[in-house]
Amino acid sequence: MPAQGEAPEADPEGIRRERELSGICSLPCFALATYNYGPAAVWAYGLMLPEIDEDALDAIESGGSGVDDQGLSTYVRMTRYDGSGLLEFLSNALGPR
Repeated sequence: MPAQGEAPEADPEGIRRERELSGICSLPCFALATYNYGPAAVWAYGLMLPEIDEDALDAIESGGSGVDDQGLSTYVRMTRYDGSGLLEFLSNALGPR
């Protein structure tokens, strides 16, 4: 993981992990998918929720800028959670029944 202030690199391990998490195959595509969350969100590339630094986590948890991206940024956000966290995420996203 790069130091704070350095750009994340599309290293082979990061690419492999992101493909497993979301199916997004490159850092530029990930940046476009997270555009709604602002530039800090790119720091989540290839990482699960517990690994994401605070600035990127705040960006992802912010709900975005309101750009209609047809759910792509929500999909990326959803893929950062493990199984139990995903259930909680979906419960919060769908609201009470």
